[in-house]
Amino acid sequence: MKRIHFYVFLILTSILLSACKHKAKVGVLFDFGMDGRWKVDKELLSANLEARGMQVLFYAAEGNSDLQYPHAEEMLKEGAELLIVSPTDLNTSANIVALAHSYGVKVIAYDRMIKNSDLDFYISFDNVQVGELQAKYMLKQCPRGKYAIFGGAKSDNNSFLIRSGQYKILQPYIDSGRVRVVFDQYTYNWNSEEGYRLMKECLSKQVDVCAVMAASDGLAEGAVRALEEAAITPFPMLCGQDAQLAACRRVLLGRQSMTVYKPVKELARVVAEAALLVVEENRFPAANTRVYNGMQSVPTILLNSYILDVGNLENVLVQDGFYTREELHATE
Repeated sequence: MKRIHFYVFLILTSILLSACKHKAKVGVLFDFGMDGRWKVDKELLSANLEARGMQVLFYAAEGNSDLQYPHAEEMLKEGAELLIVSPTDLNTSANIVALAHSYGVKVIAYDRMIKNSDLDFYISFDNVQVGELQAKYMLKQCPRGKYAIFGGAKSDNNSFLIRSGQYKILQPYIDSGRVRVVFDQYTYNWNSEEGYRLMKECLSKQVDVCAVMAASDGLAEGAVRALEEAAITPFPMLCGQDAQLAACRRVLLGRQSMTVYKPVKELARVVAEAALLVVEENRFPAANTRVYNGMQSVPTILLNSYILDVGNLENVLVQDGFYTREELHATE
């Protein structure tokens, strides 16, 4: 009987110790929380952090860079032991890094670089590769003709990386005269309204572009709306990025040629594992490269992205659990 009581005591003690185990608070600061791909990022990252025993504090600035700093301050006052930041502005977010360091807290930049700061770690996709994938795909379909390029937001460092990848592949074709870039602008935002505005402006000058390279699926959505309003036929080749659900449906319907798929499930896993190392062992995982952010060379993990078109989109996304077949074929 005494032995049974002893075992019961051990079990109860184990349960109590488990219940009392410290849960590290991790602050997650996103630009957006419910917009397209970012809703998926939020859900996957939060689930991965919580599965590893961490408590998640989350704020989304919804495009307002003035909100991220006070959000960070509030999290740090609440006891956040690590900040994971997808910045609203590549430059002004440096003050968040400085603030976190004043609390003795490290910062991981999530998918977007924080420029001109002593950032601790950066985890993202290879955005130069994203631009290269877009350009290679478009050149296979349209090796000669007029191109339009809709860049991403000027406030996001990824926009410049994607552009460098696009031109790395396009430049020999431009130099030989086979390709003419007749329209090329960055945007203020990654959204549909910006894509619509740029496509309208482009069509007012050039109606016979054969390829439209949009830096995001949101921009591609706006471009499609402008092209349809102008009754442009044949439809130009059109690419995007992020595998947003609406874009995937457009690809299946032939209104968008391709999208670049960033497997954010893998990104969320890698970031969560890095966060666990920081809060438990005060160290980061091994980097696979380093990226200069204007102040220093930041230890970085870059992940690969993939082309999705009508030939492989459905199988890849369903197998990855990103969307179901029903979601891809639903009509709204």
